[in-house]
Amino acid sequence: MSKDERSLRILEKLDRLQRTGNRATAKFVAEEAVAYFARRKENLEREPPSRERDLAVAELEKYLGDVHKVMGEHDDALAHYHKVMDMSKGCEKDPEAAKFIADAHNAKGDIYRLRGDWEKAMESFKKALEIAKVSQYDSGVAEAARLIGYVNWRIGSFNKAEDFYRKALTIAEEINDLDVQGKTYIDLGNLENESGNLDKAQTYYNKALKLLEKVDDKFELARLFNNMGDICIKRQDWVSGIKYFERCNEIAIEIRDPRWKGWAMFNMAECMSKSGNPQKALEACERAERAMSHTDDKMGMAHVHINYGIAYRFMKEWNSAEERFRKGLEQLETLKSPQVLAWAYTEFGRMLREKGSDELAAEYLRKAITMHRSIGAMKFVQALTKELAGMKAR
Repeated sequence: MSKDERSLRILEKLDRLQRTGNRATAKFVAEEAVAYFARRKENLEREPPSRERDLAVAELEKYLGDVHKVMGEHDDALAHYHKVMDMSKGCEKDPEAAKFIADAHNAKGDIYRLRGDWEKAMESFKKALEIAKVSQYDSGVAEAARLIGYVNWRIGSFNKAEDFYRKALTIAEEINDLDVQGKTYIDLGNLENESGNLDKAQTYYNKALKLLEKVDDKFELARLFNNMGDICIKRQDWVSGIKYFERCNEIAIEIRDPRWKGWAMFNMAECMSKSGNPQKALEACERAERAMSHTDDKMGMAHVHINYGIAYRFMKEWNSAEERFRKGLEQLETLKSPQVLAWAYTEFGRMLREKGSDELAAEYLRKAITMHRSIGAMKFVQALTKELAGMKAR
């Protein structure tokens, strides 16, 4: 057995158990993995100092980081990834070392991405891309390019995001990486979705569905069904939206993923509020809030507050609505994602209008228009401009 074969086998088993929902067994395997890697590390450290030994220890630190990341223990994971960087300095061009170093940078960046720290995430993904390119590690290049695209999407640089997504897709197709292809089609669909091109978004999502079902990537399938439900919200098709969010939630329960459970619940809440069931929406928000409390997902938690606000709006409980909207907006304005701010400003503005605060409502709708215009979502700009004109005329 090669020096990495058992390590990879343990991590693959752990990842599979986590994704298929056997949390208790996954925890047992994680404990076994940590003990195994710690023993290997201890044995290696007894050997005479050498560059080869140091790289082997650095690789074990990367494996330990992966174990903690899969289990959602992100601070522990980051500590191990930082050790990888420190111990492997100057070895980025070594073909054997480059793969685990690039993967560690991508993994580290993914944690920062989840926390909404776009600057640190981008720094990590760019470093991964640089290392993977030099060592001709194509899978690492594709994933890093996709993740750089994701950060650009979140901060509203849609053209840059698309450029990186296209690069990722081209490489993934060349090496026949179906998983990266599927994830990238979701990302391309998100660009169209938030630009108001819903038919194009659906086309990309359908392509993603075929690929991700082939590789059985349940985590990404949950993300996909959530985003397909978002199209239904934009089309005001509440029944279909709820069905997609239920599918997302079913997968989240199966793989024991609190993040996608939370996203499914608060998006379902929006459908419920807007189809006449705000009380059920509040219950869904409560479930979403409990789920999100077990994650580092700042964007998701902000969505929870906004959806509480939407539910209270339809119950005409203005004080509770405003309190939740302002709490969510405080978080979103820190995260600075224009497309999400546009949605939140719009929903807050509509609540204020119904409350009778027309002047303040108009201010927030104008903010939403500015956000949509900044990303080129002109269909939404036109719709909100018309809505704003209707307010002035009444």
